[in-house]
Amino acid sequence: MFPTAPASPASAQPEPLEDYLSSLLPSAELAPQALHRAMRHAVFPGGKRIRPTFAWWGWREWRRSAPPAPDRA
Repeated sequence: MFPTAPASPASAQPEPLEDYLSSLLPSAELAPQALHRAMRHAVFPGGKRIRPTFAWWGWREWRRSAPPAPDRA
């Protein structure tokens, strides 16, 4: 019913965010199946989540290289 995106090298590695989101959603096999498949399609649309992934990696790099915040004591 819903097409899946082709696998890419980046998707070959398990992603903690994907696992966490999957644990929050009901299985696509539970009734009502159409609703649960639609929910999963909205959350896991393949390449449509690439921009948030780039933003997350950018934030990680910035956080690692940013100077520590000054004490407010």
